[in-house]
Amino acid sequence: MLGPSEILVVEDSPDSVVVLANALTRTFPGARLTLAGSIREFHSRMAGLGALDLAVVDLGLPDGSGHEVIDCVRAHWPEAQILVYTLFDDDGNLFEALKKGANGYLLKFDPPARLIAALRAIMDGEPPLSPKIALRMLREFTHMGRVPRPEDHTDAEADNLEEEHARDDSNLTPRELETLTLTAKGLRLPDLAENLGVTRSTAATYLKRIYRKLGVNSRAEATTEAVRMGLVKIARGTGG
Repeated sequence: MLGPSEILVVEDSPDSVVVLANALTRTFPGARLTLAGSIREFHSRMAGLGALDLAVVDLGLPDGSGHEVIDCVRAHWPEAQILVYTLFDDDGNLFEALKKGANGYLLKFDPPARLIAALRAIMDGEPPLSPKIALRMLREFTHMGRVPRPEDHTDAEADNLEEEHARDDSNLTPRELETLTLTAKGLRLPDLAENLGVTRSTAATYLKRIYRKLGVNSRAEATTEAVRMGLVKIARGTGG
């Protein structure tokens, strides 16, 4: 794991600041840590930030939503890792944060050990999610139903769908398609690297290329694209 040099924490709760500061200094002892308790304070500290590597952002800030911070960080430091650290576990905040470019989503009531593991994982290119959030996303995919197949459409629609999938596939190399398929099946970075027969760093590089080519910012979005492309299928519950 290559540790970050510059870390930003945007959090207004003193208790959460202590938890985050302890976890961050323990996990990345050589990093420079900048704290901001509001959106206004974040903006005032932006000029003093260098090449930001990691931002940990609360969504419920006293002067607005942390989504604004995510937008700003992604615009100014596109390569930075963004970890949401919040009490909000609703679909609206979750999917909005991922859409804006968050790389992970952790809930404040997760144990400290999970926070430390998430910090390590996110810098390894392994987007972390709280178990509750991961389950919520899986349910969301299940509710989406099966991926439409060509036989479900008119001939013209089927031709267009096949052409769209062909364009998607052609953008990815065979190695990247294999990586995307394994990722969508739930393999984490260590298992992904082992299955591909490469180092974690190389596997993380494959993921970054896939994210860039597909225009996604998270494992969840990549999984959605894999389902849409027909690389994997979401199993539907049978009841009972």
